[in-house]
Amino acid sequence: MTTTNKCDIFKKQYTGHGHNAHPLAGERCYDECHVKKVIPERLVYEWTPEEEAELIQARKDITQIALDFKTDKSTTEGLEQFVDAMMDRVIENTILARKHNKPKQHFCKYCGTPNGSPDPMILCSECRETFGHTYFTEL
Repeated sequence: MTTTNKCDIFKKQYTGHGHNAHPLAGERCYDECHVKKVIPERLVYEWTPEEEAELIQARKDITQIALDFKTDKSTTEGLEQFVDAMMDRVIENTILARKHNKPKQHFCKYCGTPNGSPDPMILCSECRETFGHTYFTEL
């Protein structure tokens, strides 16, 4: 039985499982939309080498789990959908964890430019050079 779904991004009807539409929409999208819109948006995120290694290992682990549980009734397409769906969740969770753990950007209290420090009292590099001080409280 083939299911019909509606893409959350383009509102186009499609058949099959579809893909996670995060970060562009909340639910699902069709294959072409996933390739042309969602994946490029996800690639905006610059993965750290550690995150990249974790994602590669996660795909291997998920594929192995799918193969371990494969029965005669399982299809290759079904396994691919399972792996894709699980990887969508891994990527989404990685993105959410990064956003949650991202340090807040602070600004120089003198001139208002980003100070590049987790400490809000640090002056920006230009102000440090100009005034010869590191902290705003030293002015």
